This record gives sequence, C-alpha cells and structure tokens, in this order.
Amino acid sequence: MTTSSTTELVGELAEEIGTLVRQELQLARKELEEQARASARGFALLGGAAAAGSLAVAAIHGGMTRAVHRRLPPVMGAALLATAYGGAGAVMATRGIRILEKQAAATRAAVQELKEDLEWARHPTTSEAR
Repeated sequence: MTTSSTTELVGELAEEIGTLVRQELQLARKELEEQARASARGFALLGGAAAAGSLAVAAIHGGMTRAVHRRLPPVMGAALLATAYGGAGAVMATRGIRILEKQAAATRAAVQELKEDLEWARHPTTSEAR
C-alpha cells in the first residue's frame, strides 16, 4: 500500500464518519421532535381533563347537592361529593402523569444516546467500543 492510497483511505473514512454522525444527529432530532409532540398530547389531555372535569362538576353539582341533602346531613353530603370529585381528579391526573413519564424516559434515553454518539465522533479511537 502506498502512502497516497493510505491517505485517501483515511480521508474517505473521515468523510464517512462525518456523514454517519450527521445522519445520527438528524435521526436524534427527529426522535426528539416526535417525543415532544407526544408530550404535548399528554399535556393537552391533562388540560382537557381539568376543563372537562370542572365543567362537569359545575353542571351536576347543584343537582347532586340537592339529591344528597335529601338523604344526608349537609356536612356528610359535602364530604361525599368532595370524595367523588377528588377520586375523579386523581384518576385523570394519574393517567396524564403516566403519559408524561413515558415521554420523559424516552427523551432522556435519546439525549443520552446522542451524547454518546457525539463523544464517539469526537474521539473515535479513544471512546468505548460501540
């Protein structure tokens, strides 16, 4: 092998590594954008749940209060309704939080992978083997 062919091979290798790194960065960016959209859906669901829950509570509260007060003392009726409202809110919040936790974990994994790829690209001979 001559020096010029070795130089050419090293140049080609460096060019291919650069191309691979650019492609990996584009893929990571796309993944992060998709995860951000999914997180936005989770936040939208939480907001929608809060709005719908508030409207539903406002709409039925009067009727429920009258119905409960016919059977129970006012304090016990209020406690019963508060428990029902709190339970519904807890269910919605739990579901929304689960969605957001899944997205956060996926985002952290993508960022970590991107950091590892960038470190490898900076020092391909000294970084851990991939």
